[in-house]
Amino acid sequence: MNEALTRAAVIPPADVLITRALAKRPRRASSLQAETAVYTELSRLTNGGAGDSVESLLEAACRLCNAGSAGLSMLRTDELGNSTIRWESIRGALASHEGGETALNSSPCGVCLDAGETVLMWRPERAYRHLSLSLPPIIEKLIAPLYDEAGKPVGTLWVAHHDSKSGFCANDAKILEHLAIQLARNLKVERAVKQHRQVLASLEWHEDAQLKLTRELAEERSRRMLAEASEKSLREALVFKEAATYEAHHRAKNSLQIAASLLSVHARATTAPELKEALTDARARLHVLAQVHELLYRGNTGDREILMSSLLEDVADALRKSFDERSEQIVLTVVSQPISLAPDRAIPLALLANELLTNAYKHAFPDAASGAITLQLSCNPQQELVLQIADDGIGMPEHADHATTLGLRLIRIFAKQLHGELAFAATAGTKGTQITLTAPLQLN
Repeated sequence: MNEALTRAAVIPPADVLITRALAKRPRRASSLQAETAVYTELSRLTNGGAGDSVESLLEAACRLCNAGSAGLSMLRTDELGNSTIRWESIRGALASHEGGETALNSSPCGVCLDAGETVLMWRPERAYRHLSLSLPPIIEKLIAPLYDEAGKPVGTLWVAHHDSKSGFCANDAKILEHLAIQLARNLKVERAVKQHRQVLASLEWHEDAQLKLTRELAEERSRRMLAEASEKSLREALVFKEAATYEAHHRAKNSLQIAASLLSVHARATTAPELKEALTDARARLHVLAQVHELLYRGNTGDREILMSSLLEDVADALRKSFDERSEQIVLTVVSQPISLAPDRAIPLALLANELLTNAYKHAFPDAASGAITLQLSCNPQQELVLQIADDGIGMPEHADHATTLGLRLIRIFAKQLHGELAFAATAGTKGTQITLTAPLQLN
């Protein structure tokens, strides 16, 4: 930073705020697949403690926002009520400044926390002279507030550009806000997650064992098909393939059920409500996958198609048992045409149905209210799949279909895998909710 700029008069913080520019700038294309992979990796890294997940999150922020630096700043208040902001962890070009601390009202983070929303600043050292000592200089700084579970501000998550030719856009702000939500969740459950490392290690072991088994079966099939050239040898290889596939589905189903049982045991053991709910939801998703494998080997269908009426009824039975204490108040009905789908379409459809039914059980009937949930799967005249889940509960809050909860993010991901569209509406004649997925019956 040159000497003339260092001596320049400090200007009001409002003069460096350019947040409105985010809405006017062209949006940089984002990759849902890349963002999903990042969130999945961060959730997995929670097992290693907040330190590992913070570093990975900051690296992800740099990568997804094309930033030169990313940092976590934590709010600290002493016994006298004096608040300071500390650069707790930094990745990228400003990493050497990690550990720096300044008064909250003399920091860009203070402006962000006062505003209660994401802000963008251009050359903030003009308003905060201490930033003129930062090398490389900060050209733009995008800052998102960080809150605990009670909604109390605890710090900020920020990214910075050091190149005058670069700038942030609205997509970067959205990504940073999503990462801030993920970071707050990771910090909150850090202690509880440490108590369940054994469960996560067991899940990883079963995943590795399943991948190893699949690899060995594929290698064996290749060796047999290459070794046998005659028609008789080919038939023998096909018989082996069917038997191996049957065994693979059987073992995969058993492994998934073991993992689901472990999650169920730890869900009952934990006293943390949010962790109990997360473990129970994960167990339900594993159960859906286990049911797919069971239908594949039980029907001896190999890798062909799954009868959706059977799979959806299995999903409904599992949810009835999971919410057994509500069985007298809530009636769940499944109506399905005889539609069969390949596993790569049956799995996301069943997982999507599981998420929507779970949300209905949890939120549609508060205070032990009675009601009904209906799942219908059909094929319309346009040869499209139509999955409709309706309840006669209290209805969705306004703008709930735009929420960024894990459940709704998963629902949108599954709908995209099916190349389908989601529609949220009130149930006709009631205060309830109706969610409809329309997707091609077959992909070209």
